[in-house]
Amino acid sequence: MRVPLIPPLTLAELAAGLRAAPPAVGGERLCRGIATDSREVRAGDVFLALQGAHTDGNRYVSDAQNRRAAAVITNLPEFIHEIQMPRLLVDDPVKALGRLAVAQTWGKSHRVVAITGSVGKTTTKAYTASVLAQGFAVHQTEGNYNNHLGLPLTLLATPPEAEVLVLEMGMNHAGEISYLSQLAQPHIGVITHIGTAHIGLLGSREAICRAKLELLDGMTEDGVLLLGANEELLAPGAGLLRAWRGRLPQIFYVGWDDPQADFAMLPCPSSAEGQRYLFRTPFGPPSPLSFQGVGMPAKQAALFAAAVGCLLGIPTQGIETGLRTATLPAMRQRVYEIGDLTVLDDCYNASPESVRAACDTLRELAEEREAPPHEGKPPFGRTVALLGDMLELGDFAEALHRQTGAYAAHNGLGLLFVFGRHAAWLAEGALEGGMEKGRVVVLDDRHTFEENAARLLSLLQPHDLLLVKASRAAGAERFLAYLRAHWKD
Repeated sequence: MRVPLIPPLTLAELAAGLRAAPPAVGGERLCRGIATDSREVRAGDVFLALQGAHTDGNRYVSDAQNRRAAAVITNLPEFIHEIQMPRLLVDDPVKALGRLAVAQTWGKSHRVVAITGSVGKTTTKAYTASVLAQGFAVHQTEGNYNNHLGLPLTLLATPPEAEVLVLEMGMNHAGEISYLSQLAQPHIGVITHIGTAHIGLLGSREAICRAKLELLDGMTEDGVLLLGANEELLAPGAGLLRAWRGRLPQIFYVGWDDPQADFAMLPCPSSAEGQRYLFRTPFGPPSPLSFQGVGMPAKQAALFAAAVGCLLGIPTQGIETGLRTATLPAMRQRVYEIGDLTVLDDCYNASPESVRAACDTLRELAEEREAPPHEGKPPFGRTVALLGDMLELGDFAEALHRQTGAYAAHNGLGLLFVFGRHAAWLAEGALEGGMEKGRVVVLDDRHTFEENAARLLSLLQPHDLLLVKASRAAGAERFLAYLRAHWKD
């Protein structure tokens, strides 16, 4: 990771923010960025030497120096090799980075929107940033900078003109969201969903819910929290909310096609502009709004963004423009064509809930194309899914993979491919869910990737609609790269 320091800091200012001893010499030297990887260091950057389970950044200080780093932040009082550049000695580089981020953002007038959840937080962030950009200068989390390192780096890169920060917060252990929230101090918090991602590390959905509610730990006194209206663990009066250890902020519920929710998108007759809805808010009569996203994950993400926009005073027309022009992240519910094959690319990550939602989107896309005529294109041939492992499910892995396979079967798939260590469980679940054996294809790990990819290629047909989804570590995008290279119309 590497971010620019905006504005640049002198070494003396940097030391003060880190609570490190000021350098003996060179305190006036300007530092223009912070890098956690020595290979990304640019001249004038500070190298943050992190110690992890598999590597120690202190081993690469010489490399950072050779790349003309201005200084190193470390917890080691001395190195094996001679180092000429200044050393900023701290107790813990990660905590020191957090202190610096707080010092640099303390007292700034910008508003902070913090987004977390088991499913949909990155898409919600993208829509929210685009909506708020219709009225404000927005600074947002880039890529996957959503953890104990990425979030403080995002804060440090905040430009002076930023009026709103849109921050994504990820976690896989208790206490992580609390730390991030206390760094960012959100004015508006969004919890998109409570699922089973990381249940193997946290033990239950209730524990996951408590971890997400840590978002409240750093919220401002006038904070507002947006929750999904269909999330039973966070329903009004739910035990986890009643038992929360601190003061609850003002809470609004957000639900697509839910007239009881505070913020809702209710259907109204279609028009030539595309599907139109009535955007219902607590602050006045519903107003018409056009939105053309497909699939409930995208719709709910867009509605959260619309609600945030409304709370910060963006008019409905601006909300509509922001939703229409948003740049959505790669490998997340992207629909595109490879020749005459249509792909629903959702392979960035996977949990049981997100796989089920992707299967629903697959069916929705197929049904839309069945309606006469759809942009002059013929109906899809078959709906096909390529599903891989869902990780960090612990003792729940077998049951959840089987349930997911059964859900895919109930969605009327023409063909199901499964791969990875847990492929057998997905396949057995699909068969238990009623799929014929000949329509479930296991791409066995005993074969090479090329052999499995070639088998996928050989069984696909022109005009198929293919969903690809698995956990990040499964590398499902490799199959898409193979199809791009070898698929012929």
